[in-house]
Amino acid sequence: MTLVRFLHELSVVEFQRLYPALTVDLLLTDAVVDLLAERIDVAVRLGLLADSTLIAQQLMRTHYSVCASPDYLKRSPPSSIPLI
Repeated sequence: MTLVRFLHELSVVEFQRLYPALTVDLLLTDAVVDLLAERIDVAVRLGLLADSTLIAQQLMRTHYSVCASPDYLKRSPPSSIPLI
């Protein structure tokens, strides 16, 4: 299940219909945001949770794949670790 599909199934539109007095601001970012400083009430994050005072609940399991085209593999040396 992709994050986009998860968010779609979460149905922000339906949530707003059920709770019209609440305001929903959806922020999609790869940055690690300071939830307290940015006054964010709820966040969905992928990966391991660093030491934190935040309360976390696993929503789903994910897996990661490294993919490359045959052309890229022909012209690039093999790598045993991902380049970040």
